[in-house]
Amino acid sequence: MLRDPEDFTRFWFRDVNEAQMPRNWLRWVSRVALLEHKVTKSTGRDNQLACYLPDCDVFLSEDRRFVRALRRVKATAPIPLPEIRLVDVEASGGRAVEVIAAALD
Repeated sequence: MLRDPEDFTRFWFRDVNEAQMPRNWLRWVSRVALLEHKVTKSTGRDNQLACYLPDCDVFLSEDRRFVRALRRVKATAPIPLPEIRLVDVEASGGRAVEVIAAALD
């Protein structure tokens, strides 16, 4: 990296296949997608959570901003990502288990 910075940059921008490094790609692109909205205390945690999308069948969140960002990420992802659904636990009176069960049906 220090000996030949141009080669190092070329490696990351041209030689690396994003589909073979999905978590790194997700960390980068979700950070960009999340920054299109107001930065909050949870932005860093949301970015970290996005790295686990390849492990999910369905991803549920109450955070409208996060869901919108992840849907944009999914639209350009070089790998398959799960369905991303918005849920509203508060509207159910806080019955999270019932909301999750209903969202998965």
